[in-house]
Amino acid sequence: MSRNVWISGDWHFGHPNVIHLSHRPFENIKEMEDTIIRNVNAVVREDDILYLVGDICLGNKSKWDEIFNQVICRNIIFLQGNHDTWKNIPKDRILCIAHSIHLRIFHQYFLLCHFPYRAAWWRLWLHPSVRKDPRRPVDRGMWLLHGHDHRSTPICPYHPRMINVSVDAWKFKPVKMTDIVSLIQKSKKSLS
Repeated sequence: MSRNVWISGDWHFGHPNVIHLSHRPFENIKEMEDTIIRNVNAVVREDDILYLVGDICLGNKSKWDEIFNQVICRNIIFLQGNHDTWKNIPKDRILCIAHSIHLRIFHQYFLLCHFPYRAAWWRLWLHPSVRKDPRRPVDRGMWLLHGHDHRSTPICPYHPRMINVSVDAWKFKPVKMTDIVSLIQKSKKSLS
């Protein structure tokens, strides 16, 4: 049986304000956390590969351990987000931790990073420091799979090669890389 490759991000476990700030449809943090874990385990098998693009947990080490004890997948590659504290991340449960990764899969090249190439113009205007954040990747023409943006749609309306893989854009489920490739092919056809 072949491995499937999945990607997800912005779980925000231990962050009750994210429900209000991101307009998530949950009554409380426990419901949100249980839903995300259930959705991940419903599709991601133990031997699959799961890329997590940051902002997984705002909690302490025991909260991180609680999360990773529930996730079935054992092949996790983690891209650190701005809310992930290095000392709390269970490094023994993750294959690789980085700020960004270049990936070639299904004849397509990707850059994976928590941060988008750029934010919406109004965010740049309100917060000029966003533009100069050294964690933001440099756009060299690759498709970027990112989190950090809690929009409810995966396709970025102001940048042609950014795909939001935050749970907010994928109904609180991980997305299969084959679905990302299909989305890219559809967007290329619509531009032709």
